[in-house]
Amino acid sequence: MATSPSVRRRKPPQPASVADSSEDSTSECPNVDATTPSVFTFRSFYIVSGLLLCLKLLLFRCYASTDFEVHRNWMAITHHEPLGQWYFNNVSRWTLDYPPFFAYFEKALSIVAAKIDEDMLIVSEEPIMDGDVLLFQRLSVIAVDLVFIIASGLLADAITQASGDLWPSVSAKMRLKLAVFVVLATQPSLILLDNIHFQYNSMMYGIFMLVVASVAFGKPVLAALLFAILLNFKHIYLYYVPAFIAFYLFEYLPPFRDVGFLWRGFHLALAVVSPVVLSFGPFYAQGQIPAILQIFSRLFPFKRGLTHSYWAPNFWALYNTVDYALYKVISSLKLQKQCFQFSFLKCDVRTPAYISGIVEDYQHSVLPNVRPGATFALIIAFLLPVALFFFKSNRNHQLQKLLIAVTLSAYPFFLFGWHVHEKALVMVALPLMALGFLNIRYLQVSLLIAMLTPATQFPLIFMPVEDLVKYGLTLGSWAVTVALVRFVYRLELSQIVSRTNVLFGFAVVALEVYKVAFHRLLFGTSAEFLPLLLTSLILAIGVFVSYLQFLWVTFGEQVSVEIAKWRCHLRERSIKAAIAQELHPKIDISQVKHIAGVDLSALATNPELAVASLTVLTFPELKVVYTADRVVHVTQPYVPEYLAIRESDLLSDLVNDSKSKAPQIDVIFVDGNGRYHSRLSGLACHISLLTSIPTIGVAKNFTAGPLLKNGFSKDAVVQFEADLQKRLSASKSGIVTVAPFEKLDPLLAVVRGSSKSHILYVSAGLGIDTGTSAELALGALIHSVVEPIRLSDLRSRALLNALFIDAKHPCNY
Repeated sequence: MATSPSVRRRKPPQPASVADSSEDSTSECPNVDATTPSVFTFRSFYIVSGLLLCLKLLLFRCYASTDFEVHRNWMAITHHEPLGQWYFNNVSRWTLDYPPFFAYFEKALSIVAAKIDEDMLIVSEEPIMDGDVLLFQRLSVIAVDLVFIIASGLLADAITQASGDLWPSVSAKMRLKLAVFVVLATQPSLILLDNIHFQYNSMMYGIFMLVVASVAFGKPVLAALLFAILLNFKHIYLYYVPAFIAFYLFEYLPPFRDVGFLWRGFHLALAVVSPVVLSFGPFYAQGQIPAILQIFSRLFPFKRGLTHSYWAPNFWALYNTVDYALYKVISSLKLQKQCFQFSFLKCDVRTPAYISGIVEDYQHSVLPNVRPGATFALIIAFLLPVALFFFKSNRNHQLQKLLIAVTLSAYPFFLFGWHVHEKALVMVALPLMALGFLNIRYLQVSLLIAMLTPATQFPLIFMPVEDLVKYGLTLGSWAVTVALVRFVYRLELSQIVSRTNVLFGFAVVALEVYKVAFHRLLFGTSAEFLPLLLTSLILAIGVFVSYLQFLWVTFGEQVSVEIAKWRCHLRERSIKAAIAQELHPKIDISQVKHIAGVDLSALATNPELAVASLTVLTFPELKVVYTADRVVHVTQPYVPEYLAIRESDLLSDLVNDSKSKAPQIDVIFVDGNGRYHSRLSGLACHISLLTSIPTIGVAKNFTAGPLLKNGFSKDAVVQFEADLQKRLSASKSGIVTVAPFEKLDPLLAVVRGSSKSHILYVSAGLGIDTGTSAELALGALIHSVVEPIRLSDLRSRALLNALFIDAKHPCNY
C-alpha cells in the first residue's frame, strides 16, 4: 500500500472534525467541499481592521475612568513644564510615573491637543474631564492602535513562516495566518483596557510583537533595539528581560571562541544602549544624577504596598485571602489567645487595611508581613526554569524558544511581584496565545489564560451598561478563538476545550452572576470588598493552574510518557484478566454480519496531528455501509511496544462515538498486534477492552519484539520467521497458526490470500481465538491488506492530504 511522502505511518494523530456517512462508497474524499478559496489576503486584513475600528468607535460613550485625567495631566505637564521638571511636578496626585519615551509620547500628543483646544492642557489639581478631552483621548488611542494591528499581521506572518514545515498545504498556512491575526488583533483584554477603561497598552504590545516578529525574520539586533525602546516606554516589560538575556546568551552570541562573538556583542550593546541614552540622556543633562534618581523613584514606588486596591489574581491574592480568613475566624471566635501560641503568627484583630480599597503599604493581620525583598527572592527562584529551558531545548526554532522563554519569565513576575496590577496578566496571555497556534501542545493552556485574562479586567469596568459590553465582548472573543482553532486544526470541540477550561469557565460565569444579581441581595451595602476578593481568589487559582500546565507541557514530556506507560500497565491487568476468563473464545463466522477496520494516519511534518478513520463493511460481501473520520491530537510520542498509549484511546473513542450511528459491529480489524505482544496486550487488545467488541490485530511486518523479550536470540528469531514462511508456502489453506511460547495457545497466524499477495501477521485481541481471526482476515482480504483496514487507511490519508498537505487535492477545503 503506497504511502504519501508527507505522511508517516504509526506516528502522530490529532482530532478535528468528524465526517460520518453511511454511504455505499469507498471514496478517498470523505465528505469534503472543494470550493473554499485562499482565506488570508490583504482584503481580510482590511475587513478585520475595519470591523475593529467600528467596534472601538462604538465604545466612545463608555464611562470615563480616572486614567483619562492621568494621561491628560501628563500631557499638561510635558506641555507646560521644562523637561527637567516633568518628574518633579506634583500639582496633581496623578504624577508622571512612566519612563521617558512615554513622556516624550505625551509631549507629542500635547502638541496636537494644543492645536485643538489648549484649555485641555491646564496643569490642575482638579480633574478636567470635558467632552473635548475625552474625544481627543479616545481618538488618540485608536490612532496608535494601528501599531498593534500592523504588528498583529506581521507576527501572524512570522508564525506562519516559522511553522511552514508543519503545514505543507498553502491553504492550511493561510488558515493559520488568518486565525493568528484575528486572535491577536482582537484581544478583548486590550479593548477593555484601552478603548473602555482607557490606556495605551495596545501600542506598546504592538512594539513587543514587532520584537518577536523581528526574531522570527532573522533580525535579532533589530529585535534588541525595539525591545530597548519598549522598555523605555513602559518598565513593566522588565518582566521579559530575563527571557531576552537568556535568549541572546544562548541563541545569538555563541560561539564565544571566534572573533564574530565580539562583533555580535558590539552590535547588541549598541542596540540596547542607544535607546537608553536617548531616553535618559536629556534628563541627565538637565539635572544629572538627582534627575535620574527622581525618575526611578516614580517608576518603582515600593511604598504603594504589596497589592493594588484590587488584588491582581496572583500568589499574594491567595496570601491575603488566607490572612483575611484567619482574621475573621480569630476575631469572630475570640481565639486570639490560642493564636499567640504560634510564634510566627501576629494575631492582630484590627480590620486589615488591604480590604479598604486604598493604595498604601499595609500590615497583615495574622500571617507574617511581606516585604519587597521576599517578593524579589521568589521571582528569582521561579525564573530558574528560563535558564533550564535553554539548557534542555535543542529542537525548537528560535521563535518558539523566545515565546516559551518570555512566558516562563512573565509568569513569576506576575505571580510573585510587588504591587502587581491585574492588567499585567496580558504579559502572559499575549505570547501564550501566539504560542498556542505555533505549537499545538500549548493550545489548552493558551485557551485557559485567554479566558481568565479578560475576567481580571472586569472589576475595572463596573457600570451596568458596560457590563453587557464586557461580557459580550469576552464571550464573543473566546467563542471566535475556539472557532478559529477548529478552523485551523479541524479538531472536535472536546479536544479544543478541556475539562479544566470548562470548569473555570463555569466558575467565572457563576462568579459574575453572583456579583451582578445576588451579592447586594444577600449583603446589602455591607461586605463591599467580598466580590473583589472572590474575583481575585478564583482567578488566582486559575492562573496558578495555567502556570502548572505550562510548566508541565514545557518540561514534563518524559514524565508524561512514564505516567502513560504506568496507566497502560494497569489496563493490561484488566486485559490479562479478561484473557484468563475467556479460556478458548470462539466466534461463529456464519454469524458475523459486519466487520470494521480502524486506522490512524499522521502528518509527517507535524506528528501531533493525525486522522483516525473507521470503515464498516458487510461480511462476507465486503460492502461499505458506514464510515467515520476524525482529526485527532496525539498527545504521546511513538514508543516501541507501547503503541497503545498513543492510539488506543483515540481509535476507541471513534468507535464508541459511532455505535449509535453504525450497524452493530461484530469484529474490528486493527492495524497492529493483538495478543502476540511482549506483554500479551497489543493495541488490538486495548481497543477491544475499551469498546467491548472482539478485535483482530493485523500487521504487515513481522514483529520480533515479543520473541526477543521472551528469551529468543536474534538468530532464533530469524529462523522462526523463515520457518513460518516455509510452512505458509506449503499450506493449501493460506493460513498457518503458531504457538511461539510454551503453555500458551497459538498467538500468531500467518495469512496469504494468494501466492503473490503480501504476507499478513494476524493475532487475536479479546473475544476471539487466533484460528477464527485468521479465517476472518483471509475472508476480508482482497488486496495486500484486509479490506476494512485498507479502506480506513485510504480515507485517513486522503483526509489528511486534503486538509493539511496538498492544496490542489480534489478533496481539499
